Amino acid sequence: MGRTNIDLQDDLVKDGMELSGARSQRELVHNALAAYVTWLKRGRIKSLRGQVEYFEGYDHVHLRDRRGKQ
Repeated sequence: MGRTNIDLQDDLVKDGMELSGARSQRELVHNALAAYVTWLKRGRIKSLRGQVEYFEGYDHVHLRDRRGKQ
């Protein structure tokens, strides 16, 4: 993993530390970046809405119920 120097706004860092409970600025930035990447990935998945074709007779409820019983 590489190192990067970044300038952060003090008020954002202070708020982020208080709200997140992060113990260090490094942890705060790591968590924020991870959350941002997750948010972007969800956006890509949502963009597929209406483009996925299911097989005839596909029963997602049955599969979900079966998964919970394992």
